[in-house]
Amino acid sequence: GDQGFQNIYWNKYQFGFDGYDDDYYPRLVNWQDLKRNKTINPFLRPDLPERWSYYHPFGMKPWMCPKDTYCEKTEEDARRYIWPQMQDLWWSEFDRMTTAWPWLLEEPWRDYCIKPMPDDVEYKISRDEFWKQKKQMQQESEANG
Repeated sequence: GDQGFQNIYWNKYQFGFDGYDDDYYPRLVNWQDLKRNKTINPFLRPDLPERWSYYHPFGMKPWMCPKDTYCEKTEEDARRYIWPQMQDLWWSEFDRMTTAWPWLLEEPWRDYCIKPMPDDVEYKISRDEFWKQKKQMQQESEANG
């Protein structure tokens, strides 16, 4: 769809993304519900569905943070927007693309693809730390089962 339409729709209606339903349609969460429900967070995001057509990142785009870091302007935005599995997929596709077209990593093109960490980022967690915490949460959940 049209990028402008998507941005207006998502921002106007204040939805957060909470994975996919069995029929591969996005499962949306009203932003007010998300603010009240502190259990919705990136650690609980589902794995990627078998089939998907596109990924439109909301909040900070994957290329706006270092490759080894998940980041968002605020912790509340992180709960709303960060979906690590999709961001990892984005970076793997980026790596494939830059292997095919290495000139993308040269100046001036590099500046369009890879950005330094913005100064106004409050929430950041390294990929390694994120997956370590997620694994620990899963093990605790299974133990309490």
